[in-house]
Amino acid sequence: MCQAHIAIPNHSSSMVACMEAIIFYILLIDAISANLMARFGSEWYVHNFRTISRWFPPAEGWALYYLALVLWVGSLLYRTGKLF
Repeated sequence: MCQAHIAIPNHSSSMVACMEAIIFYILLIDAISANLMARFGSEWYVHNFRTISRWFPPAEGWALYYLALVLWVGSLLYRTGKLF
């Protein structure tokens, strides 16, 4: 369980675990939103972000691969007890 310990030097390992969980959840939200955008909002993305969409086009395959990698990292964090 992630417990926030502020300014307690003896609990640095729990803060690292908490930071890993926070980074995982941020990446999970990003991966889910990338999949939703690739599936349902690609026209809006290309229209509103013309320059960025030339370099990073909305591709369903890469978005799904990104989500799978994030879920795999989440399963590793769950197995080590640093998640939930």
